[in-house]
Amino acid sequence: MLLPLLLDTPDGPLAFHSTMTTFGAPHDVTLAELALETFLPADDATRAALHAAAAARAQAEEEGAVPEDSDSTGTAPLTT
Repeated sequence: MLLPLLLDTPDGPLAFHSTMTTFGAPHDVTLAELALETFLPADDATRAALHAAAAARAQAEEEGAVPEDSDSTGTAPLTT
């Protein structure tokens, strides 16, 4: 199944195709609950925006502006 996803961002609209993949067979309980959702750019503008964001992230990491224990959004994990 291919689902469209449109996001309105401050940098302009981003368009994605969302796909959902499930693993295992109905009798395999451990894999029956595992699913993987993937978002792929649906147009050239979205692809360019993602490449630009990745380049900016790589530059920030090289300059030490992103903490080593941060996740993909650049935020540090919550601790309890």
